[in-house]
Amino acid sequence: MSRVTVYFYSDRWVPIKYCSLEKAILLHHKANLEGKEILLFPANLDPNQFSNSFK
Repeated sequence: MSRVTVYFYSDRWVPIKYCSLEKAILLHHKANLEGKEILLFPANLDPNQFSNSFK
């Protein structure tokens, strides 16, 4: 089972939870149903290192 980090963006990427990929996908779908956006990244990747490419 792959472990991922769930992030949301608020002026920078903010990690909110570490969990299995399966649980993260369920959480992503639930957030989408509520009109919220979260992103999933591999546990060993920090998206803040790449934040300039998202601005």
